[in-house]
Amino acid sequence: MPGKGLADMEKNIKEISLRRNNGLSMVDYAIYVVLIGLIIVYATLSPSFLTTRNIFGMLLNGSHLLILSIGMGFVLLTGLIDLSVGSIAYVSVVIAGTLMRDHGVSPVSGLLICLLVGMGLGLINGILIVKLKLNAILVTLAMMIGLRGVGHQITKSLIIELDQSLQFVIIHTVGGIPIMVILVIALIIIAQIVLSQTIFGKYVTAIGCNEKAANNLGINTDFIKIIILLISGILAAMAGFYSSANLGTCLQTMGDGWEFQAISIAVLGGVSLSGGVGKIFPGVFIGFLVMVIIENGLALLGTTFYLLPIIRGLVIFLAMFADSLRVKRAQKIMSY
Repeated sequence: MPGKGLADMEKNIKEISLRRNNGLSMVDYAIYVVLIGLIIVYATLSPSFLTTRNIFGMLLNGSHLLILSIGMGFVLLTGLIDLSVGSIAYVSVVIAGTLMRDHGVSPVSGLLICLLVGMGLGLINGILIVKLKLNAILVTLAMMIGLRGVGHQITKSLIIELDQSLQFVIIHTVGGIPIMVILVIALIIIAQIVLSQTIFGKYVTAIGCNEKAANNLGINTDFIKIIILLISGILAAMAGFYSSANLGTCLQTMGDGWEFQAISIAVLGGVSLSGGVGKIFPGVFIGFLVMVIIENGLALLGTTFYLLPIIRGLVIFLAMFADSLRVKRAQKIMSY
């Protein structure tokens, strides 16, 4: 690819992002105001909210959503969407967990198998969407429904118990901080470095901004999108394995609704559904904090369990509404 072409593409991406951000500061920064407000309100109403135990517990119990949202962030940045991540997480753990339980596979090998299953399912999504030019929503919706059925068929709707040593690894601390919290935060920082500092990340943004222009500059957009969906599958499997290991079991409902939570977290963090705009860190991380703090605070205040789906639905609606404001404002600015 000619160096000048890539340089021009980078210049155009920066100009588009700058113009969008200049016009969308109120929408983008509102999430920080919400986050601070939530912390103040919950800290005032519940003395246990800001305790070390609650903070680490909140991060440990919600880290599967952060892992999932990293992959979803990349998918959305390319202008795609993946509704199958919850079911990929479920069926990947079901296969790995069954092999560990019935065939003596070690936890480490089980994790590798889980990630390979997720990678394979992500690759299937990529081929169907990118190579066969099928609609991303319909393909991943079909995978979401179909894979859930595959998982139930394998388990016969029974719970799969996992090796208890996995739970010990998750809660193990380094300097008083759970090692899994350190690893997940490191993962999201690495993801942001990949997005902002590597050629691959620039290609992802370029495809989301203008896929046709990216193609004209010689970027292999099909390959990049397949890799992104493959990564999404791997991270979904990782999130599923982590969640099940944390609980010590794989429940039938594991992964239900995760895709919508991941989308809302990414969009709350400033990732546009139309692609090309957003950050994994701090963007997606801030969206994650808002989501888990809302649910944790409600639990501490003794809110009924049945209210949580309503709150999640409201958060998803607000995320979509915020994104529509971003898109409308960006279109207005870009028309000047």
